[in-house]
Amino acid sequence: MDGPNFITNLSPVSFWTFSTVFLILRYFLLAGLAFFLFYKLFKTRYISKKIQKHFPKSKQLSTEIKHSMITVLIFSGFALLIRFMRLQEWTAIYTDFELHSMGYFLASIGILIVLHDTYFYWIHCAMHRIPFLMKIHGTHHQSTNPTPFTSLSFHPVESILEIAFFPLVVLFLPVHPIALAIVGTLSLLFNVLGHSGYELLRPAFINRPVLRWLNTSTHHNMHHKKGNGNYGLYFNFWDTIMGTNFKTYKKEFDKNASKNSVLNSINNQF
Repeated sequence: MDGPNFITNLSPVSFWTFSTVFLILRYFLLAGLAFFLFYKLFKTRYISKKIQKHFPKSKQLSTEIKHSMITVLIFSGFALLIRFMRLQEWTAIYTDFELHSMGYFLASIGILIVLHDTYFYWIHCAMHRIPFLMKIHGTHHQSTNPTPFTSLSFHPVESILEIAFFPLVVLFLPVHPIALAIVGTLSLLFNVLGHSGYELLRPAFINRPVLRWLNTSTHHNMHHKKGNGNYGLYFNFWDTIMGTNFKTYKKEFDKNASKNSVLNSINNQF
């Protein structure tokens, strides 16, 4: 069986350790960088872009990081599970780029994102409708004023439900490990942006024919503040189809994005 040496040669313990370290570094790189920029370095300069004007207390931050570290351990455990499944030849994972074209590799990333968005939406809806899952999801909703560190702050059961998508999808969809890593990173990036607490986009964003289908920080911030509504991750497709967008979403976004965007402020410095 061909494949990257880190899959075929590392012992299970070494692979789990490698995965855990990688996920911790990725979490603190993305969430930590966003927090440092907007909650420390540029806190005063971009205060007008803060969606909820008050800032979280240190206790909230420490709780979010604690839950996130447990999530990382669970995610790395599932990485080990996927490795085991592949070695048993139970998956459609491939590692030889000659088996599929580069066009398919790129398309598979798009397919994974669309499937993941669908999975996330319906699982998220379930966590707001089924009593047992509602209690589990309450851990994440302790952060009514989210920060970048909220992005992986889940109850262990929710962490399992969140990551279960990946071992399920590799059973039938041919994907390269790099494609899985890219989608996992994009998922975390969208989570960090959605929980950032800042609206960085321009007011016209959600009126553009294509861009309007992408979710915004305002969209998910409203979910944390109000609860039942705005369930999507990457896209606004399912919320639109199912009528689960908050009716005031567009008005809230327009208000939050109406002042000079952070991107414009940065551009004006050069």
